[in-house]
Amino acid sequence: MPSRARFKPTLRQTIRSNTVALESLAHQFGVTQQGAEHIAAMREEVSAADAKAAARKPRTPYAGIPEAEIQKAIIRFLLQHPAVAMVERINSGAVYGDAGNFIRFHTLMLPKRYRHIRMRVVDLNVMLNDGRRMAIECKRDGWKSPMGDREREQAAYLAHVREAGGIGIFATCVEDVAVALLVGGYKP
Repeated sequence: MPSRARFKPTLRQTIRSNTVALESLAHQFGVTQQGAEHIAAMREEVSAADAKAAARKPRTPYAGIPEAEIQKAIIRFLLQHPAVAMVERINSGAVYGDAGNFIRFHTLMLPKRYRHIRMRVVDLNVMLNDGRRMAIECKRDGWKSPMGDREREQAAYLAHVREAGGIGIFATCVEDVAVALLVGGYKP
């Protein structure tokens, strides 16, 4: 039977399951005063974490076009463009298997001379009819520039594609992709 992948439990889930296990062992083997205090402290920690999570302000809804919608529009545009031979949607990430093994969805392997650069794969890899490569990281409407490690690593990946002769861009709309293709010499 194939292994079912699952996401790593959160810290709160781990603490909660450990507390349940400790309570079960305590009832089975008898509880010392120190053990009872430890279990009570863990239970308070779980309750405090639950209360803190409940008290968080809800996220304000984003009024612009979400990244998923932008990505769909870009894919539709690319599939109709005469210079495009193939569009590949990359979904990177990882989960834990039933046996506790770490399963990656995507692995980026680089020659030794580039291994010092931290890169992260982007949303779309496009092969153009002349064999040239285009890499696109789709971002929500209104996105301005890379912030945080994830986006800086994506920017490094796009720069690597450009240095190797390809087209690498962040795109917040179909027009960004159309302009990049025009600048790259590909007419609609």
